[in-house]
Amino acid sequence: MPTISREYHAHAGRYASGGNSCDYIVIHNTGNSASALAEARNQQNNFSRPAGAHYFLDGGGVIYQLLDDTDTAWAVGAWSGARQLISNYESISIEVCSDGVEFTDAEIEELTWLVQLLMERHDIPARNVVRHWDCHTGHKECPAWYVPMNRWYVLHKTITEGDNMRPADVWEYNYRNTAPKGNMYNCMTDVHEMLTHRRPADIWEYNYKNSAPGGNMYSCMLQMHQKLTDNEKKVAELDKKLDEILKALG
Repeated sequence: MPTISREYHAHAGRYASGGNSCDYIVIHNTGNSASALAEARNQQNNFSRPAGAHYFLDGGGVIYQLLDDTDTAWAVGAWSGARQLISNYESISIEVCSDGVEFTDAEIEELTWLVQLLMERHDIPARNVVRHWDCHTGHKECPAWYVPMNRWYVLHKTITEGDNMRPADVWEYNYRNTAPKGNMYNCMTDVHEMLTHRRPADIWEYNYKNSAPGGNMYSCMLQMHQKLTDNEKKVAELDKKLDEILKALG
């Protein structure tokens, strides 16, 4: 089990005291190869811009907590032109010390332990464990390896221990964060690949070509769902007739 160290404290320019409702947990990567200890010392001793986080971990057994959970870290603020979706005032930020590659097993083990500790402490549901990517419409590519939805789905399931990302949450995320850019086709392919772990080119390309000329991918999906439902009914009817035939023959 990892330990939490409070040996270091973030520089005053990196946060505001209090004010955090602790409704979300946000996962980041630092974007460099520095250790959690080095990051903790830097957070305390150096300041060049208002950027911080609550926790830093690297899989080494010690998690460095730089702020109280209820403090407001300057971690997920939107830049000019982007719309804030999840703010610093409602989120606890965790930095995994990684330069953007897939997290190691040790890092994931520590992250899982910490995420579940915070979920229990603040009664945070699994669907509120998010990425920096999810926090504003500017979509910072952080944590970089887990920007593709299929990779994030697997990590999210691991660190929250279960199928806690409901289908409704997945669709809501993709509709809210992808559709405003007018690219529902990519949204649908990402989600399909996440669920099936295979490329959906033929299915989606067919529906895109035949239903999307009007620009309404939502209608395309409704049509596809209706076709599948109708086919299920036809199969059920054929099964019923087959049973009747078998009984007559028996």
